[in-house]
Amino acid sequence: MDSCSINPNCREPRVIIVGAGMAGLSAAHRLSQCGINNFLILEAKERPGGRIHSCWLGDAKIKDMMPQELCLD
Repeated sequence: MDSCSINPNCREPRVIIVGAGMAGLSAAHRLSQCGINNFLILEAKERPGGRIHSCWLGDAKIKDMMPQELCLD
């Protein structure tokens, strides 16, 4: 049995993923690869990416912010 095998006698699972950061998006991607599409991603912010994002000033990109850095929104 590989890591994507689903027992055909079981109903498709319903999954809630909390957070659209790298871990949450990776979990959703892996579920899709395994044929599980009945999931919902919940995110508190208006954008995905969690703590990884870019800071902009007008049309100019200032910096890519990584989790270990601080960017005040």
